[in-house]
Amino acid sequence: MKTVEMILQIPDKDARTRLNKFATQALDRAEELKGIKRENIPSPSMPLLPTISVKNPARTQPHLGLAGSQVYTEEEKKVLEHGSHINSNVFVPFMSVDLKDKFVFSIPFTDKDGFLELAPKQKKDFIEWRRISEICEEPKLVYGRCVDFYSIKQTVISDCSLVASLAVAALYEKRFGRQLITSIIYPRNSKDEPIYNSSGKYSIKLHVNGVPRKVVIDDYLPIGRHNQLLCSYSNNKSEFWVSLLEKAYMKVMGGYDFPGSNSNIDLHALTGWIPERVAIRPKEADFNSDYIFERLQNGLAQGRCLITVATGELSDEESERTGLVATHAYAVLDLKEIDGVKLLQLKNPWSHLRWKGNYSELDAVHWTAELQDLLGYDPRLAAQVDNGCFWIDYHSILNFFDVFYLNWNPTLFQYTYCIHQYTLVVSQYEKTATIYYTLRAFCRDNFELKPLTRVYYQTHEIQGEWNQQTSGGCQNHPETYKNNPKYRINLGPKENSNLVCELRGPKVYQVGLELIVGSLVDPDVTAPFVSKVTGTYRSGFCVLDLDHLPAGIYYLIPSTYLPHQESPFILNFKASTNIVVDRVQ
Repeated sequence: MKTVEMILQIPDKDARTRLNKFATQALDRAEELKGIKRENIPSPSMPLLPTISVKNPARTQPHLGLAGSQVYTEEEKKVLEHGSHINSNVFVPFMSVDLKDKFVFSIPFTDKDGFLELAPKQKKDFIEWRRISEICEEPKLVYGRCVDFYSIKQTVISDCSLVASLAVAALYEKRFGRQLITSIIYPRNSKDEPIYNSSGKYSIKLHVNGVPRKVVIDDYLPIGRHNQLLCSYSNNKSEFWVSLLEKAYMKVMGGYDFPGSNSNIDLHALTGWIPERVAIRPKEADFNSDYIFERLQNGLAQGRCLITVATGELSDEESERTGLVATHAYAVLDLKEIDGVKLLQLKNPWSHLRWKGNYSELDAVHWTAELQDLLGYDPRLAAQVDNGCFWIDYHSILNFFDVFYLNWNPTLFQYTYCIHQYTLVVSQYEKTATIYYTLRAFCRDNFELKPLTRVYYQTHEIQGEWNQQTSGGCQNHPETYKNNPKYRINLGPKENSNLVCELRGPKVYQVGLELIVGSLVDPDVTAPFVSKVTGTYRSGFCVLDLDHLPAGIYYLIPSTYLPHQESPFILNFKASTNIVVDRVQ
């Protein structure tokens, strides 16, 4: 209220009007964050504001229903606020009020967060930051009628997965005539198209930490000593959407010194589409290569998914022989099956360096006139210009590539449900860690998603230690394993009880549990197992979670992986029936 009173006292009418507008926008954002007002904004992917209840589902846009309440819980607000703080910057949720953001200024806009940290390869050649207007006389955000995937080029930043993601999203726009990657860029004109802003301010909507978030950047770009851009760019010299989207994403990631990602993460951030990872494991019995190819082909052709594919580790000799780059992402442009031959068209984000094997432009054996005609491809012409695009057979993909990254259009699912939570997780003996997360589910039918309620009537905590006599190690050391501490658990009298046993120890030690059946109350009941273990030994924490246990006596043995690892530990027990625990060794 004090702010409003101060505005009313300003004598300049124009200034008073502008300040009143800013104050209104601030109040609108506060109201939305409080959950009082929940207006959705147009989105190509999913509703902007998630919900936490599943009663009375309400349709919010064609093909995608939003189940439940329109108000955040206090827990959700805390999670979303915490998720706004990323790499020393604050990225607030993108709200409908942000559509009214101010983009025109009397002097060019400069990002208050400063210039991005440069990668080492950029620093070697860097001379200065320049605004777009200083790079090009007639700059445009998008050159022509739509974005061109062929023109996208990665340079010295290790973000091949991001650039491959930009390429497949741009191809989607061209192929289906629908905005996807360009829909997240502001400001926009009356035709709802992103436009160049001479004031230098841009707002990018990225899906990060549970919701679409607002990433504000200026138009300064890094320039090298030969007047070249030291960032990804479009080969159309007057087009800058590629450089600006990369800059916004790098800002969220903490700067251009980017350790790398994968296209599942990147495409979800850019589009909100649902990520799926398909490991390429042709030697495994359950790997159905024909089914996977058909699924990819249909999904891409129908606009249901975006696809990239990545190599794994390759030796220098393999890279030289094949033309492939190790641990590198490629955009999947097309999939075709002709006369039983399965082919993929890929794009290297570098816009050069292509596959040298079967069905490359160098292949003089497999290319038939009919195949060239059906694909509209002439290997002789392709050999004259290396633009990084090439055809490769599916068999070679299975041999030299490691994983497909798919991102599915969420409008395939009629209903969605989302919840933001935080959980205190005791994963180490010394401390607790708070994990903030978003759980989002999609389904073609209306559904209900809620926490699994399990009632534990009894809880116990016991402190113990592995000392010189009782630090016996794991069962790989049978002579000393028997020396470990042993606890007797009297469970009952209720049948079919649930029991959880947790072990916490120092994170420097790998720990595990074994539960052994002693004797059962009912002699006619068959024990469900002889012993149960927690599996692979884990640093500092492990848990046994068992259901439907008959009443009786059980023995629990906590151990470290190696003998003679002395330290204290804590055991926690939770049971759905009466439980008595005492140490017997």
